[in-house]
Amino acid sequence: MPINVELRHEDCELDVVLDGVLLTEVQLPAYDDARFPYLRLIDPYGDTVFGSYQMVAVIPELEALLAERPSAEIAAVLSAARQCVGRRLYLWFIGD
Repeated sequence: MPINVELRHEDCELDVVLDGVLLTEVQLPAYDDARFPYLRLIDPYGDTVFGSYQMVAVIPELEALLAERPSAEIAAVLSAARQCVGRRLYLWFIGD
């Protein structure tokens, strides 16, 4: 099941749709994988949003996930997450 990823402003206005970036449940950690306390909570059936303050935890998790499961999609999400730091941007994971 694909999960779309978007970068949005605080008023929910779209900043960047990560073109062609569709994550799948296979690429993301399992719900019971305690090594990824934030990423494991991404809902494949709903929306999950991380803000700039959460990037302190989300970015290292994305780096670890990329090292474990190299893919252009995860690298693109990591790049978008880094854009959130210190800005009023939110990383949206939009499930099916």
